[in-house]
Amino acid sequence: MFQISGVKTRYFEFEAPDNRKVLHIEPPKLKTLNRLSKLRSDASPEEMTAIIAAIISKNREGRKVDGNLVMEWMNSDQLAAFIGAFLSWLNDTKEKDPN
Repeated sequence: MFQISGVKTRYFEFEAPDNRKVLHIEPPKLKTLNRLSKLRSDASPEEMTAIIAAIISKNREGRKVDGNLVMEWMNSDQLAAFIGAFLSWLNDTKEKDPN
């Protein structure tokens, strides 16, 4: 019998720029991933950073992050790089160990 609770949680390591502490980010819920995938290139910075803040806030350390903090942490190139690295991590780890 398959039990969702038996699926091992994996973590994306992210160094918080303000205090240089590593946050261990869990994979997002499908609802959040869907919001991220629906972002258009003309989305406002507030829309983008709110989604990224939700993703970063789902961390093992319990640190809450809001869109304003993400805007302080990152410029547009860094935000794009974070999204690319995070999505790559989701795909790579899923392929290596789907459970």
